[in-house]
Amino acid sequence: MKTGWVWAIGVCMVVLTMNPATAQPSAFGLQGDVPAQRQEKSAEDKQAEADASADPVENSLQTMDLKRRIAQLMLYTMQGEVGPSGEDTSFLKDYTPGGVVIRQALAPGIAEQYVKLVRGIEAGAKTPLLVGADLYELTEPKKLPRSNFPQVPSLLAVSAAGADWAKQFGALLAEYIQGLGLNFILGPSLELAPALEDAPGTLDTFGSDPVFAASVGCAIMDAFAEKHLLTMPLGFPGGGNNSDGATPAVLLTPAQMLLENDLLPYARVLESGAKMIHVGNTLVPTLDDLSRPASLSPPVITGLLREKLHFEGIIVAGPMDSEDIVRTYDQADAALQALQAGADMLYWRGSDDSIIRVVDRLVQWVQEGRLNESSINASVRRIMALKVDYPADLEKSKIKKHFRAITKDTSLRKQAYEIERHSITVVQNRGQVLPLGEPDSLPIVAVGTVDTVDFKEALVKYTRKVARFNILTAKHIGDIEDFEIDRIIKNFESYRTAVCILTDAPRAQGQVRLVNALKDAGKTVVAVLLGYPTHLPKLAAADAIVLGYCDPTAYAQTLNAVADVIMGAGPIRFAEPQGEVTFGLKETRVFDVMEVVRVPSGHLPVTISPEFPSGLSIPYDASKSIKKAVWDFGTGKKIKKKRVEYAFEKPGRYPVMLKVKDRTGQYATHTFPINVR
Repeated sequence: MKTGWVWAIGVCMVVLTMNPATAQPSAFGLQGDVPAQRQEKSAEDKQAEADASADPVENSLQTMDLKRRIAQLMLYTMQGEVGPSGEDTSFLKDYTPGGVVIRQALAPGIAEQYVKLVRGIEAGAKTPLLVGADLYELTEPKKLPRSNFPQVPSLLAVSAAGADWAKQFGALLAEYIQGLGLNFILGPSLELAPALEDAPGTLDTFGSDPVFAASVGCAIMDAFAEKHLLTMPLGFPGGGNNSDGATPAVLLTPAQMLLENDLLPYARVLESGAKMIHVGNTLVPTLDDLSRPASLSPPVITGLLREKLHFEGIIVAGPMDSEDIVRTYDQADAALQALQAGADMLYWRGSDDSIIRVVDRLVQWVQEGRLNESSINASVRRIMALKVDYPADLEKSKIKKHFRAITKDTSLRKQAYEIERHSITVVQNRGQVLPLGEPDSLPIVAVGTVDTVDFKEALVKYTRKVARFNILTAKHIGDIEDFEIDRIIKNFESYRTAVCILTDAPRAQGQVRLVNALKDAGKTVVAVLLGYPTHLPKLAAADAIVLGYCDPTAYAQTLNAVADVIMGAGPIRFAEPQGEVTFGLKETRVFDVMEVVRVPSGHLPVTISPEFPSGLSIPYDASKSIKKAVWDFGTGKKIKKKRVEYAFEKPGRYPVMLKVKDRTGQYATHTFPINVR
């Protein structure tokens, strides 16, 4: 889920032909439309023709007819499941879009083979392709009970884990992209968590904090840049999560506050050098007086993105065939408006029939003078220059090596798991019932609206006094029926603790009844909520609430991490000292690990209600979680104890470092600056 690099292509920016309608200035001081240009060759085009033989980009441009140049502006989503369909193959050969998105694959091997087939078609067409994917969509299980791909932590999980894990997450995504033979990723989304109260939440967000979203977005870009890969941050200029599902998303932030809020993550990644960026279909009434979607808006694309933020890379608009667009616009008209607004590429999710019709209409409109051919050429130059700079690495030995890394190498799986483990968040722990494992908490029954086989196995590492019960009907009807609750109460009457694995399914009434019934039966109830934590306030009757930010269809890794946390093997984070710590010379002070560590480490990345605000994290007794501690006082003195009394013999500033090993064998370090006077 979640890049760009500013660059020059050696050509001047061209003001695009717009509709003749006039609009009032926006809050950014941008006009609603841009004046039209006459249909004649620009000096840029004339110079390009002269330099064609010496420049591969210009040479490619000169060898393409108008239809193929317009086709280069299309970002096409492949429709085949296990490889290109017949329609995919025909479209790629006959029209050759600028790039393709592989939407689905059942397993890593299928994805790798899919990419090879696409590259074969590309070689035949003799025109390079951008080949990318949305990793979350690509790896989502569609016809199988669970994904065959290693689980990638969600964007919300990365936010919950904290900034220290952002670069590792970026490296993980980059390894995936490289291993599958792709050269760009759709994402990450930089849209903030929804601001509307009735908007369904999404895991495809870094949360509510624009500063944090900006830092993670830049970290992912850096990781991709190290491997010479592209990212395409999604959702400019923000607001795409502000929808109740029945109406289009709307950017509600006042224009004068955008740079401090929704727009900040995008502005930061552009400053860091983004080469591609996606403009979504969100309505932007505070920026466009004609209430057009951002993807069709000259004030957004040309005025804000090009002129105010000085972006010179590839602008991808759409999807042009989304419901938000087609309910109001003809697809060809929408495509025309997007290109006139300043977009370079048009993103499509549906079949090739619609795109072929659009390409043919655009060719006609160029010939009729409605669309400026020079603007088409300028976009093609940007696209071709990007593909020259970022060619696909098709060396078989390298692809095989990287592919092996994501399928067989355990280091990437461990890295993903550590991000997941650090994201698990405890937001309620009445009576300090967590961590479990003491005799008064046993035996435990794991009750799940998802399969609890792996979860039980993870718990058995800590105690054998555990059973499980899958509520099979919940998967089919979307909620828990009363007869299932009665069965659980009856069959597990002697069990003291019930760990309920719940999800963010729209219908939560049965899940709430389950928690309340178990409490009424005298059980200690630990509610584990998977997905976006919308239902948090409804589960307040539980003794403890634990959050795992995963798609409920891809949860095995998350539940393993939950098992570690609830059994006392959670990861460690450090409490930041308040201001500078000053000691007196030769003054004996106590250095106690328990005063500076917090377990577990995850925090709530979004505000759900006043009782569950952003940043919430409830620690429990960390003594079980810490296996070893080493204090390094910066004087050459190291002491391997959790609690140490120490006095500094000389004045000065000392970097006191604490290194802690947790129960799973993972290390965490932190430095505390001490001023001795």
